[in-house]
Amino acid sequence: MIIEACRSRGIDPQSYLREVLTRLPTLTNRRIKDVTPEAWAKTRQIDNLQKAA
Repeated sequence: MIIEACRSRGIDPQSYLREVLTRLPTLTNRRIKDVTPEAWAKTRQIDNLQKAA
């Protein structure tokens, strides 16, 4: 399900899982919503825009 959610949003599943699994031990329950594929993709878009500016 996670892999399909990534693919449907144009996210490389391996990159997504690598980052999320690295961050997971330090996340609180309230921050889990921040690492859904959709939220992760939005964060990446914002990061890319800031780097381009």
